[in-house]
Amino acid sequence: MTTTEQFDLIMKLVGGARVRPGQHLRDVTIPLSVIRDVARTSLETNAFFPPEMRPGELGDGAVIERRGPYRFLVHERFEIGQMRFSDLRSRSYWTLGGAVRRYLKHYQTELKSRQLHINHWK
Repeated sequence: MTTTEQFDLIMKLVGGARVRPGQHLRDVTIPLSVIRDVARTSLETNAFFPPEMRPGELGDGAVIERRGPYRFLVHERFEIGQMRFSDLRSRSYWTLGGAVRRYLKHYQTELKSRQLHINHWK
């Protein structure tokens, strides 16, 4: 069971915002369906999730773009050296669930280090 504070922190983490140093997020479990619903709600009013990010602005990160009711793109860029990044890669998905899974996979190491567990991810 997550508290409201934990839920807000999880959404910040999953939505690409950084958690402030004083806030703790450890050993929390959240259903994949909740993350998918947050992304869906955001994508209803904005073409991108997280809403403040655009593919061209990515450093090491990922962003979901809604192109239509059944077409989603996940744009990713990886750090390949100190302050050097790979070319932007985009993958197409027919379902939001597939796009959210790919988005979360990009942040898998960070999620594991924070001990954030996602039910029904795999």
